[in-house]
Amino acid sequence: MAPSLKDFYLKKFQLPNGGGTFESPAPIVQGTENPMPQATWGNGAPVYQNPLQTGGAVAPAKPIFSAPPAAVPVATAPAATPTRSKYINPETGKYFTPQEYANYVALKIPASKAKGDIPQYAGDAMTNPDESAAGLTARATNLNNTRNDIATGTTDPYKAGAKSGIAYSPQELAAIEKAYAGVYDPALNDVFARLKTREEEAKKKADREEQIFQTNENIRQWKATTGSKSSTGLDKSIFTATDIKNGVKNSGLTFEQFDLIEEPEIINFFSRPPVYKDEFGKSVSYPAVLRNLVRLLKEGDPDTTVEDVTTFILDQDLPESVKQYYIDQLPISTEEKETASKSNWGLMGYNIFGIGN
Repeated sequence: MAPSLKDFYLKKFQLPNGGGTFESPAPIVQGTENPMPQATWGNGAPVYQNPLQTGGAVAPAKPIFSAPPAAVPVATAPAATPTRSKYINPETGKYFTPQEYANYVALKIPASKAKGDIPQYAGDAMTNPDESAAGLTARATNLNNTRNDIATGTTDPYKAGAKSGIAYSPQELAAIEKAYAGVYDPALNDVFARLKTREEEAKKKADREEQIFQTNENIRQWKATTGSKSSTGLDKSIFTATDIKNGVKNSGLTFEQFDLIEEPEIINFFSRPPVYKDEFGKSVSYPAVLRNLVRLLKEGDPDTTVEDVTTFILDQDLPESVKQYYIDQLPISTEEKETASKSNWGLMGYNIFGIGN
């Protein structure tokens, strides 16, 4: 038996793999090509309503396939442009404090210049590390004057402040001038430190030369008093260049200072030093032993006393002039040195500082 129109109806199928849905076609009126949107049933026979006759609008046909709706893109807000300001620290991203800003501006200036006081001084310090005290004094004066002029706004040599063309506030300008002037402080501190070292070296040199002059005078005096003569019969002219070089090395003096020594026995002592054997049998040059004792005494070593060192010097089998040389270096009073010298030259009993006979 052939199927009737009742057997035809819309049926929805689900397509596999997310392909959407499918509906079977609606019944078609014979002789037409358009599907009927609606069919009613009466007395067992189908009655078709034509929407064109009833004035109804024909609904658009449903698509056979349907897919999930496409996602609507969400518009994103444009990224905020970062705030740019000369008052923001590029390293931290935070605002400078007034002093930090002043330092930031001022400290950049010298590095951007190919010449200037600070770079010039840095170069000179490397190429001439032994600059004289007079030269360092003049340099310190010039640097200090320039620093003060910048700090007070009197000058602006690198156009960092008033001549920069930037409309700084009076407070900013004053802070920049002060901070930029501070660039000179490390250089000034270095100059003063070097100057102090030079002054100390000059004083030490002068004291050493004065001590040599005094030793020469003391030896002449004690020899004249006692009628002593050189026990070796040496003459200063016999020493070779090698002897002088060795003497300078063993004495710790400069060539100029060593040349001031008049007594041949002292020159010979340093040029061809005798050997001292300590209590352990170790051999050490006499100049090294005596120089070390004097050093410990001057540095205040608690185990080294003036009495012990003086006694040790006087007990050694050395020329009187050599002993006098070291007595004059002891950090004791003039009266104490004179007492030790008299004992050394045999003008009194061995009784110094209350010790001995």
